[in-house]
Amino acid sequence: MNMKKLIKWFWITAGGLVALLIASGILAFLIKDEKINRYSLWGSWFFGFGTILLSFSALMVSVIAYMNTVNEKQKEISNKAEQFIIEHDKEMVYLPLCIISNLYNKHHKYNRTIYTDFNKCSKDVQLKILEIQNYSDVKLLKDGWISQSIELVNKYIDDNELGDSPTKNGAKYFHKAIEYSNEKYSILEENSHIFEDLYHLNKKYYFSNDGQNAYVEKITFDDLLESYIEKRNANDILYLKYKEDFKPIDYLMAYCQEKDECSFVYWNMHIVYIIALLSQREMGCDGFELPLSRGDAIIETFEDRYLEVLLELYNVVVLKNKK
Repeated sequence: MNMKKLIKWFWITAGGLVALLIASGILAFLIKDEKINRYSLWGSWFFGFGTILLSFSALMVSVIAYMNTVNEKQKEISNKAEQFIIEHDKEMVYLPLCIISNLYNKHHKYNRTIYTDFNKCSKDVQLKILEIQNYSDVKLLKDGWISQSIELVNKYIDDNELGDSPTKNGAKYFHKAIEYSNEKYSILEENSHIFEDLYHLNKKYYFSNDGQNAYVEKITFDDLLESYIEKRNANDILYLKYKEDFKPIDYLMAYCQEKDECSFVYWNMHIVYIIALLSQREMGCDGFELPLSRGDAIIETFEDRYLEVLLELYNVVVLKNKK
C-alpha cells in the first residue's frame, strides 16, 4: 500500500469512528429509561471511542513515519545505484564479471576499478544495480561453488580420458591467475599456436596438389581436443589405435613444461574454459540461454580472463543444479 492510499484509509477510518461516536451519543440521549444515567452512558461511550481513536491515530502516525523511512531508504538505494551506473557508464559491459568477482572474493582489491567499486556497494545497492541492468534473475550460489565446478571439470576430463587433469589437488596454477592479474591477455595465443595432429584425429582435411584428400597436419588445441572426443565417442578406429599413446591434455601440458609459469597459468585457464564449454554442451546448452553471459566485455588482462572462466564455471554449476 502506497503512502497516499494509507493516509486516505486513515481519514476514512477516523471519520467512521467519529461518526459512530456521535451516533452513540445521540442514542444515549434518546434512551427514555430513567434508571439509566444517560449522561454517564454518553460519557462512557465518548471516553471509550476517544481512547480507541487516539490509539488508532498513534498507530497510524507510527506506520506513516515507518513508511516514510522505508521510502527514503529506497530512494537513497536507487540514487546510489544510478550514481554507480553513471560513473561506470563506459564499463557497464563488465557487470557480469562484477557479479562473478563478488561471488569469488568480494574483499579482494581488483585492478579493474568497476569490480572493486561494485563490491564496495551494499547488498541492497548491488541488487538495485542488477535490477536496473536486467540481471535480477542471477542466482547467488553458496560458498564452495568454485570447488564444486573444478570437480566437475576433473570428472569430465577423466570420463573422456583426456589425460591427467591439471586442476586436481586444488587447481593451483589455475587460481594463480589472480596473481598475474595485470598480465596482458590475448586470445591470439590460443588461436595462433598450432599443434601437430600426429595421429590425424582432426576431421578437417584439404585437397593436396595431386587431387587426393589429405589431413590438416597442424591445428589449434581446441580442434585437436574436440576431434579426439568425437573420435572417442564414435569408437573410431583411430581412437582405438592411438588411445594409449595420445591424450590431448597430456600433450598440451608437455608443451607447457617448456614455457614459463605465466604461460603455464595461461593454458591452465584455457583448459578449464574449454572443458566448461564442452560440459555446457553436454548438458544441452550450446551457448544459448546461459544463466550468465560475458556479453560484450573485452578480455584484456589475466584478471578479466580468470573471471570469465569462473563465469563459465558458474554456468556449469547452475545448469548442473537444475538437472
